[in-house]
Amino acid sequence: MNVDHELRIIDLIETLESRLASVALELIVEQVNIKAAKVAPDRLLYIYDPKTDPRSAPIFLEYEKQKRGKYDHGNPQVIRKLEAFADYYDSNPCQKDFGFRKFYVVMILQTDRRVQFLLDDLRERKLSRRTFLMASEFLCQTDLLGRIFTTPKGETYSLLDL
Repeated sequence: MNVDHELRIIDLIETLESRLASVALELIVEQVNIKAAKVAPDRLLYIYDPKTDPRSAPIFLEYEKQKRGKYDHGNPQVIRKLEAFADYYDSNPCQKDFGFRKFYVVMILQTDRRVQFLLDDLRERKLSRRTFLMASEFLCQTDLLGRIFTTPKGETYSLLDL
């Protein structure tokens, strides 16, 4: 992981913490360092309501900066990463590694165009999971708690919906 990538993640988390605080919610952030895990997300997040004590569903954050042209074993690296998350979802290894089976993957991409290309590609590959939520950096900077996250099925969600 390079410094620029890490700084973008930190900026996003700080912004999210600030916006959640404005609506009396908190963010729980965990650095994931499980070497045996089948996935390696940038962070594991939960949105927490201290008044009522429920946590959101687990959210794996992926800040994707790779260009689409980076290939790994014949597929774009981002597709292989999402295939790994799809295989991991609701699995015994996920339960063993993290203590839960179901989760969301929130992926931030640099542009709206990259988001749309990835959503189209996921639909074509039959990876239309409601648990994959995509948004661009621009949308995250302008309305992070809004309904800016799109699934490959075309649905839109806010992080507060999770």
